[in-house]
Amino acid sequence: MRTLCAFLGLTFLASSLAAAEKPLQIFFVDVEGGQATLFVSPSGQSLLVDTGWGYNAFRDANRIVAAAKLGRVKKIDYLVLTHFHTDHIGGVPQLAQKMQIGTFVDHGENRETSKAAQSLYSEYKTAMGSANHIVAKPGDKIPIKGLDVTAVSSDGNVLSQPLPGAGAANPYCSGVQEKATDPSENARSLGIVVEFGKLRMLREGRDACIVGYGPILKLAVGPELEGRTGLYFNRLTEARANPQAYDAAARAKLREVSLRLTKLPDDALT
Repeated sequence: MRTLCAFLGLTFLASSLAAAEKPLQIFFVDVEGGQATLFVSPSGQSLLVDTGWGYNAFRDANRIVAAAKLGRVKKIDYLVLTHFHTDHIGGVPQLAQKMQIGTFVDHGENRETSKAAQSLYSEYKTAMGSANHIVAKPGDKIPIKGLDVTAVSSDGNVLSQPLPGAGAANPYCSGVQEKATDPSENARSLGIVVEFGKLRMLREGRDACIVGYGPILKLAVGPELEGRTGLYFNRLTEARANPQAYDAAARAKLREVSLRLTKLPDDALT
């Protein structure tokens, strides 16, 4: 399946006062499932959330490297792994062959016991080797210069103290029922909030309002956290792309524009 675009890059200025400074760059890399989001701070440091899939002839690793090149990044300073599923960490070994990774950040041990899950986790640990490793807990900070990055969920636990500026019950998730206890890695996802000026963005492994995984859902609707983190979720129905994403002519045009703007070779978006 040919992809619509290898990645989407966004640039943010915290305020008009930041116009003379370097902006925050965010690249949403198309890994065809899972996620890979690259933040390049004004300081030049980088933070990548998840790596997409492995195998596929280095497809996702190459796309991340292409995004990093656009952001003028030669090293991933912090690699945040939300949870140990193949569409989120499968690409770690391949990426580690392509780029230096300074610090790995995750929620701790993998709790899934299947042979496939343990094999995947073993490959991850091998790729990490002797690199710096942070096991993040809710409330911990990831010290990337120029950004305020806070862990809000990890290993089945969530924040117990409010984040500045958050508040009010979440009307978008009213009526959502918590599902039965989820024993998988989904419920242990490491979620982070990235703040830059007036921008506040949540990145986590699952969409709590759609999927309903216990601890993550509490960030959206838990009464014990009312007035804390409820503003970060806003969806109830199955995610769908803009109708143009399913239009062949529109997809071809976007591919053409993407290649022209990024100056990538014709076979880069395959």
